Amino acid sequence: ELDAALAVLQCAWQRDHAGVHAAAASGAWSPRVAPLVRHVAARHRANTLELMSRAYTSVSVSHVASGWTRGTHPSR
Repeated sequence: ELDAALAVLQCAWQRDHAGVHAAAASGAWSPRVAPLVRHVAARHRANTLELMSRAYTSVSVSHVASGWTRGTHPSR
């Protein structure tokens, strides 16, 4: 169980978002630990969605579209 918990935390540290949820789902958690793992996965999911929502509101669609219509990436 400790190795499985370490796998969840390693994925979170490395920002492997899918890996966090895969590792949390694949562990055979004891009844005492299972609620904590579910909480960690839920918080990670909520934090990731919050970051994504902020990221996509800070880039204008016209800026992205203008770069793609010229055949270049807008950041170049």
